[in-house]
Amino acid sequence: MGQPTDKGCVLGGGCETYLGIPIKNDMEDLVAWHYDKKGLFSVKSAYHVLDDGRNREQSRQMGESSSSSGQIRPEGSDWKRIWKLNCPPKIRHFFWRFTHNSLPLRQNIARRGMEIDTRCPVCGRLDEDGGHCFLKCKYVRECWRALNLEDVRLKLCELPSAKSRHIFLH
Repeated sequence: MGQPTDKGCVLGGGCETYLGIPIKNDMEDLVAWHYDKKGLFSVKSAYHVLDDGRNREQSRQMGESSSSSGQIRPEGSDWKRIWKLNCPPKIRHFFWRFTHNSLPLRQNIARRGMEIDTRCPVCGRLDEDGGHCFLKCKYVRECWRALNLEDVRLKLCELPSAKSRHIFLH
C-alpha cells in the first residue's frame, strides 16, 4: 500500500505527520481484530474488550495504574499509605510508580510494544526491571553494602512483588 498523495487527505491538514509514519512495503495489509489471539472479531471478544475497559476504569478510580495486573484490589488496601509518607512529593510519586511497576524501565517499555534491548544498561547481564534495577544488579548491591543496608536489601528481595515491598518499608 502506498503513501497518500492528496495533501487534503486529513481534516485540518497535518498530513506530514501521517506521511512520516514508516510503512513496510514488503508486507501486505490485512484486517485484524487485535483483541483476539487469532485476529478474528467475535461478539465474545468484543464483550471482553468492553469488560476490560470497565475494569480499568474501576481500577483507575481506586488508584491503580494502567500497568497494574488488571485485578481489582480489595477494599482496605493500603497503597494510599504511600501518599502519607513524610517525604517530598516527587519521592512519593516515584515510590508509587515503583510499587505499581510503571517506571520507564526497559522491561516495561518492551512490554508496551517498543522493540528495545531489555538488558540492564549498567551491568549488561540481566533484563532491567524494578527488582534488578533497585535490588539485584551487581552495582546496586555494592551501593546497598556501602550504605550498610545489605540486610534490608535481602529482606526486600524475598518479598513476592514491589506492591508488598512498600508495606515492608513502613
